[in-house]
Amino acid sequence: MEQKWVLIQSKATKKRMEKTFDINIETKLDAAKKPLNKLKRVEYACEKDANIAAKKWIDKHQSYQFEQLSIESKSHRLGGEKGRPKKGEELETCYLIKANIKADKQVLAQERKKLGRFVLATNDLDLTVDEILSYYKSQGNVERDFMAKTCFTKKSPCQSWYHGDEITKGKPD
Repeated sequence: MEQKWVLIQSKATKKRMEKTFDINIETKLDAAKKPLNKLKRVEYACEKDANIAAKKWIDKHQSYQFEQLSIESKSHRLGGEKGRPKKGEELETCYLIKANIKADKQVLAQERKKLGRFVLATNDLDLTVDEILSYYKSQGNVERDFMAKTCFTKKSPCQSWYHGDEITKGKPD
């Protein structure tokens, strides 16, 4: 079956989505810091292993980049004993990741460009782009009218009340 697909860029939708997008940047950054903090607590046998783990983390979280990354060595007593090591005691060296992240501005710019876009598809190949968009926009009126009619004809556990052009859930005030 042949179809006609149209990519629409809505300025109003983009503006609305940008507000949410900006709020979510910080939320997602905080969420990404949690697995980073787990990574920073892991002790690695060599510096190469720590670098590989850091690279895997950044590959998995492509919306971020390291603001600061370093691998630091840490020595501690064998067997996990506590306290100050004795003179000449053999120590075990491990490596820890020290890192801070920030949002990658290029990735954010690419994601921001996609905001407000959506695809409309139809089987009617004779419709123009404007007609497809017009039918899509009028669909809300049809569904709103349908809800209003079914609210008054059917009793359901979740009743909707019709107020002019709005439908609200629950009882009217």
